[in-house]
Amino acid sequence: MKIMTYREAVSFFASFIPKKAQLYAGQFGLDRARFLLGQLGNPQDRIPVLHVAGTSGKGSTSFYISRILHAHGLRTGLHVSPHLLDVRERFQINGTLIPVPDMLRYLDMIIPAIERTSVSHFGKPTYFEVLIALAFTVFSGHKVGAAVIETGMGGLHDGTNTISSPDKISVLTRIGLDHTQILGKTIGAIARQKSGIILPRSFVVVSPQTKEAESVIGQIAKKRMARIEWAPVSKPLPASPGFCRFSYRDSNLSVPDITLPTPARYQAENATLAIASCIRFARQTNLSLSPSVIQKTLSSSRFAGRMDIFRKGAKTVIVDGAHNPQKMTAFMTSLSLFAPGKRHIFVVAFKEGKDTTPMVRRIIPHAKKIIFTSFFLTNQDVQNMSEKPTALSEIARQTGFSSFAIIPDTNKAFAAAFSEGDSVVVTGSLYLAGELYPAISRWSDSTS
Repeated sequence: MKIMTYREAVSFFASFIPKKAQLYAGQFGLDRARFLLGQLGNPQDRIPVLHVAGTSGKGSTSFYISRILHAHGLRTGLHVSPHLLDVRERFQINGTLIPVPDMLRYLDMIIPAIERTSVSHFGKPTYFEVLIALAFTVFSGHKVGAAVIETGMGGLHDGTNTISSPDKISVLTRIGLDHTQILGKTIGAIARQKSGIILPRSFVVVSPQTKEAESVIGQIAKKRMARIEWAPVSKPLPASPGFCRFSYRDSNLSVPDITLPTPARYQAENATLAIASCIRFARQTNLSLSPSVIQKTLSSSRFAGRMDIFRKGAKTVIVDGAHNPQKMTAFMTSLSLFAPGKRHIFVVAFKEGKDTTPMVRRIIPHAKKIIFTSFFLTNQDVQNMSEKPTALSEIARQTGFSSFAIIPDTNKAFAAAFSEGDSVVVTGSLYLAGELYPAISRWSDSTS
């Protein structure tokens, strides 16, 4: 099989999207990923890795780590999921999408291993497994000095949890309730899944946690004789409109007055964890970190889909992929600080199976009107269907909120919101953000 174009590659990847009933294979899925990577010579063990798991902020933390390390002279690889616009977001080099011919060349290298896996007793690998195999192969081929790998849903049985090098640094972001039908109904159960990435006798850098999550992480680290390094609590500074300011200080490094180009206050915690993770990596590799380089790098580090602000004249569009109650609470807090007392037109859709009631209730105090919409995507890890807009509208109705509409088509929903108010907020899912980004970007580009 020879794949010649980007479109053909995307179609090839899509052929591995599992049916919904096959969504979570657990240990069997992890063993299949290991088999696939074994067919490729285990590229994941030929590169230095920072492995990031957690409920909230793991994509942002991964992004900040890769930016900081690249700014200090390292060639870095970054794997995030899901992607917003281009599948190559899952195997970036130095924060840049690799050229399509390079992607096709690496894909050609791994297709025989995919075919051997498909005819083995493991059967056909999943979309996520194929792409993580491609990412590890790209990073190994580019001889990266650091690969930052964001997990998918969990940790213990995640397809990224195939790295066996004791030099791997595990990174745990804040843990909360999400994917409870699969990962567990309690913070402790979910923390156990997320902590599954911790390797014996390794280091794990951890963001501040609840007592329950902290206890579980400590137990697992102790059992595996791994060392925990707790990231400090970020120290907020007075913020300018549209920016988030904080300082970093621990026993190893002090970085005063860091300014992020986003009003999202929650990003201070993610950036703090990223700095702490880079410090651990630097100590293992004799890399010298510069506070001024960290300041400069983070001041220009914008991560798409996380409280993105677009403006034209008097109109503002805000996009945030908050998709669980913890993230929605953090987003609403930042939104209220960004525009005190302001009520917005919301365009909202959640992936099916999410804990939608608390999220809708947290949106309502900030909403002038909510337009509930929907999506059905067949071009990501699994077939992603949104919750029915009628079910979401019923949650709003039960709270006594009546200023809502149902427009299933996402682009029509956005157009309606845009025509009705001067401030539009798109939230509830990164998949929704990805669906609307082309339209928002075209509008934004036309204003510059």
